[in-house]
Amino acid sequence: MMNNKSFFRLVRGEQVEAQYIEQQLEEYKRNPLIEGLPPILNKEEVFNKIINEPAYSNGERLLKENLRIHCILRLTDYVEPLTTHLDLERRISTMIRRGYVGRNPTSINHLKFINNLSDMKKKHDNSPIEEKLLVLEQRNSFASGFSLIGMSGIGKTTAINRILLTYPQVIYHTRYKDEEFYHYQIVWLKLDCPLDGSLKSFCKSFFKEVDNILGTRYFDKFGSNKTSLDTMVIHMVHIASLHTLGALFIDEIQHLSKAKGGPELMLNFFVTLVNTIGVPVVPIGTFKSFSILQTNFRQARRASGYGEIIWDRMKNDDEWNWFISNMWKYQWTKEESVLTDEIREVIYDETLGITDRAIKLYMLVQWRAISSGKEKITIQLIKKVSKEEMRMTKPMVDALRNNDIDKLHKFDDIFLPDIFQALSKVEHDIKLKGDIEKIRFQQKKISENSLMEVLEKIVLWLIDGGIEAQLAEKSAEKAINKLSYKEELSQLKKEAMALALNTNEKTTSLRTKIKNREAKYAKNDLRQMFMDAEKNKVLVYEILLNEGVIKDPMNEFFGEGLIC
Repeated sequence: MMNNKSFFRLVRGEQVEAQYIEQQLEEYKRNPLIEGLPPILNKEEVFNKIINEPAYSNGERLLKENLRIHCILRLTDYVEPLTTHLDLERRISTMIRRGYVGRNPTSINHLKFINNLSDMKKKHDNSPIEEKLLVLEQRNSFASGFSLIGMSGIGKTTAINRILLTYPQVIYHTRYKDEEFYHYQIVWLKLDCPLDGSLKSFCKSFFKEVDNILGTRYFDKFGSNKTSLDTMVIHMVHIASLHTLGALFIDEIQHLSKAKGGPELMLNFFVTLVNTIGVPVVPIGTFKSFSILQTNFRQARRASGYGEIIWDRMKNDDEWNWFISNMWKYQWTKEESVLTDEIREVIYDETLGITDRAIKLYMLVQWRAISSGKEKITIQLIKKVSKEEMRMTKPMVDALRNNDIDKLHKFDDIFLPDIFQALSKVEHDIKLKGDIEKIRFQQKKISENSLMEVLEKIVLWLIDGGIEAQLAEKSAEKAINKLSYKEELSQLKKEAMALALNTNEKTTSLRTKIKNREAKYAKNDLRQMFMDAEKNKVLVYEILLNEGVIKDPMNEFFGEGLIC
């Protein structure tokens, strides 16, 4: 199923051979599933893992229009860490590790549990699936899940994906504590809830995804339409246990509203996964899924042990200002447009803090500015593009702006029910907010220090190459502004030297022109007389005397007939 390479890219995540890390917490020790995970990240490391800055060079402003249009598309991958990202990563980090406590595959209890599941698969009684799985609830499970709820376009899926990719998806164990230990560990699995909301369709998706990452054939064996739902569920539980699934993430959970007979069957199954085999479950959905999750899933103490993250749109505060200021740097119009307070306010008014909408509006505005030939971003252009290019979502934004409750109920994907109004007011944890502002300040200082370090290296290199100090500094600054200080140092040096030499050449040429230029003055102009004397290599005195500008002192005082 796997080759012997220690590392290679899978369809959705990474697959690695286990490298065990000694744990500091007692409950995490002597468990290969936990020791094989990456180190627990601090806030600064989380920030650097999540941030995704598009490639950018100020020199790209000089590219042709068609190329710059493509450059703007890089903004679709832009991710700026927010306080919610830190909260989300912390919960996932804790949830996965706590879920593995009590599921040690080297223990006798785990082997007994797997054997019980195998025996259950062989039984052909007609008892309900819930009764069959109840036998397994005696297991000591430490697993808990949580829910992630937010409006469309707020960044839920992107955030989950960025955090999950800080973990390998599969860890291959071969030896632990000097003993053979062959085991395929699936750290995380992320599936979309089926459009029809059926549990049978969900089981099929599970089999397919496991096959994709392990090269197995579970779908062929258990995913047939002829296979009963109970049989599928038993096999899914067995596979999740066999490969010690760390956490199961189900996106688009609002699709459960379309399930025949209601969402209870699927939700009960998720609760069973948590309670019986210890797999944490994280449903992810829009506000439409509130009414679904607040019944079965939220009432299950263990299933929702980590609570809920209510991800609402951004407020018009410091975090919004930081987000827009960083996004604004990625600008490909020929003329640089400065981000003013007025522009920042207009963007918020047109997007109301919905990050996906803000990024797309910024992209559309740049496209319009470039294609129209005006090459400048203005308040008028932002409003015009928003009105013309984002008409379909305008009613939703207007309802949000005016806090029109009746209209908001029509957009159940964005409406936040009254029962959770209190949660939305405190969604930004003060401590996390302070932490991320501190990290941002540190990141800014690091960037400034890096810039000065690069500038200094280029200047010294130019001076060593014979360039005058003042010119070296100016040329280095121009090169960095043109290419960005993150460009390869060799390229920056090359650009700076070219600029310096070009400046020297122009200066020399100008001096030569000035020197060679023949000024045209009147014949009796003193400046012309001085130039004539220099040209004919005679004394200026003689020229002045011959032109009658000065008198001969001998004749003046002694007369013309004086003979010495």
